[in-house]
Amino acid sequence: MKPLALLLVTFAFATALQGQHWAMALVSYCQSDNLDCQGASYSVDGKVLILSATDGAPARLTAPPTQYGLPQDWTGHDSLYLDVHVTTKAAIQLKLELIGRRSILPFQVAISDKHSLGLPLQELPLAGSSYSPVEIKISFETPGSVSIDRIYLSRKGNELRPVVDTFGQRLLQDWEGKVYNTAQLKELAASEAVTLSAIAPPDNRDQFGGWKGGPTFKGTGFFRLEKGQTTDSLTSWWLVTPEGHPFWSLGVTGLRSKYPWSDVTPFKDRIHLFQALPPQFGPAKTAYEGTDHVSFFTWNIIRKWGSVQQWRRVSFERLQRWGMNTLGNWASDAVLEETPLPYTRALRSNSGTATKLRLGQSTFPDVFDAEWAFHLDTLFSNTAQWKADPLLLGYFVDNEMHWNDPLLLENAEENRALRAYWVKQLKGKYENLEELNKSWGTKINSWEEAEKIHQDFPTTEGFQSDLLRLEKDFAERYFQLIAQTLAKYDPNHLFLGCRFTRKLKPGHVIESAGKWADLISINVYSYAPEKEEMESWHKLSGGRPILIGEHHVPLDSKRQLPPKYPNFTSAERHEYYLNYVQTWAKMPFAVGCHWYQFKDQSLTGRGTIGGENQTIGLVDITDQPHQPLIDAVRKASRQMYIWHHSVTQ
Repeated sequence: MKPLALLLVTFAFATALQGQHWAMALVSYCQSDNLDCQGASYSVDGKVLILSATDGAPARLTAPPTQYGLPQDWTGHDSLYLDVHVTTKAAIQLKLELIGRRSILPFQVAISDKHSLGLPLQELPLAGSSYSPVEIKISFETPGSVSIDRIYLSRKGNELRPVVDTFGQRLLQDWEGKVYNTAQLKELAASEAVTLSAIAPPDNRDQFGGWKGGPTFKGTGFFRLEKGQTTDSLTSWWLVTPEGHPFWSLGVTGLRSKYPWSDVTPFKDRIHLFQALPPQFGPAKTAYEGTDHVSFFTWNIIRKWGSVQQWRRVSFERLQRWGMNTLGNWASDAVLEETPLPYTRALRSNSGTATKLRLGQSTFPDVFDAEWAFHLDTLFSNTAQWKADPLLLGYFVDNEMHWNDPLLLENAEENRALRAYWVKQLKGKYENLEELNKSWGTKINSWEEAEKIHQDFPTTEGFQSDLLRLEKDFAERYFQLIAQTLAKYDPNHLFLGCRFTRKLKPGHVIESAGKWADLISINVYSYAPEKEEMESWHKLSGGRPILIGEHHVPLDSKRQLPPKYPNFTSAERHEYYLNYVQTWAKMPFAVGCHWYQFKDQSLTGRGTIGGENQTIGLVDITDQPHQPLIDAVRKASRQMYIWHHSVTQ
């Protein structure tokens, strides 16, 4: 963590808000098996909290604000104060982190003796929780002890000050490349145009980005898959361009200027956070989404390039010269209508009016509902308009659905088609209730009772077998109907799977996906794809190829507060990207990976307050490329075919 400035202040004008016995309450909270307090050495002396650290045992304490005797909502308060006393001679590097829903407002200071520390709260909303931190963490590693006599908030006035400048950037910090005026944006555009023209795209490529230096396959006029040898239960695969050349999909998601929810940030009831919003007239009005959301990125590219159309043309040229050959998920329709690059399309099976099931964090269709089949047919009939397009790789259907443990019977309400299917399945297996009860070890009195079961499930092998069969049929129906309906209207392009999350799913789910999808798509957020894990996916799917639909690591930068998970310097992201692509390309069943996403997310969060807000783009919010990352993309794009060919011969 990088130190941030702290203010050394007096008690003047500070209003103490802590509860009478906050220290004792906090210790009691930590002693109730709270994991965030483990490893800390803490005690209470009267009304004073004492934290101690020894060699190899840091002091740390993490708890919600209310456990410190503070209110949950800090709106209107400008500073958090701590009266601290270092009881050892050596200075202590004290850290305090205000943890929001998405990010952390961090402070660090070297202290000795007695101090009252004032921590400014102006940037607290950038942590993703408005003025309501989720937790407060106090820690230090230097051996010694610190007593905290008081922790309280101060209110010097009701004025709420901005933290975002007119370009959507962090107002109170500076960094190399920060934009300060529109003239600078235009200068950057002119400079990049010159730089870009000097970059040659990777050589030895066909018009689709396929490799002309490798083996040749049959060209069909559309993208397809080519299966190679199977060695040690691992099958090698290539994507193949319409011309018949090997293709490894190096892509990026989210090439679009603006999209509802994902690319806009809310400003209603928090206009005070922004130094200025775009004009609501002229070209800049397209930066708005409805009456309460806005995209600074859209406003910036209009000011930088003159129009969104020109920005699209520049972005296409960038990706081609950098060596990316695919537009991954979430590109806008306007981008897809103009793209010279191969691309993918996204479809949703759980839209429409058919019955839905809330499973985990996902909304699934009730695949046994006849209305769902009708919905798919109607939705997928639109794909017929693209069936002759040689640039289209295929279709992703859905994204990161909760397949880990769907809990079908626990979540399905009464009168759902799934329950009707369940009882029909039971009646087909058991001639009567006596047989069912014998198998389940139950005393079910009617088929209706068996149909409605949703908790306190029998642990017998008979019931578990019936439940597993339901789950298998659910997965089979889901993947089968999607695949068959897609093929009905567009037989020329690939079904790119459902974009699983990384954690290995139940074997029968992966097996059904491999049976019906052309490839398995997985979003793999890790430093590199793990060989054993990815091989398990491959084998369980019946040896299908795998496309990684999303990956990234966030940038450690003054552009944004650090996230609640690791972030990386520019140099580290450079190494990450090269390592990730090389590691993945050297697995024989790998057919590509797509970076998430093209641009950094809004500083104040996407969609709603608390939405994702990280620096994870190829370009920043002012549309400036993150150059070390781009350099890694260029290096990887020139080696990826060699890497993959080395394991497919």
